[in-house]
Amino acid sequence: MFGANRLAWGSNFPASEGKLSSNLEVAKKCLASVSEQEREWIFAKTAQVLYPALA
Repeated sequence: MFGANRLAWGSNFPASEGKLSSNLEVAKKCLASVSEQEREWIFAKTAQVLYPALA
């Protein structure tokens, strides 16, 4: 099954235009319709599972 636990937000920073904080705000606005738990997975938990040193 494909879900938030298989998604990780990536900023493409520093190659993307704009500040990292601005890019994050845009991403958060775009994902405002998904649950808080799903956003937690997309913005943090998936990366923490993939890269345990981040946890």
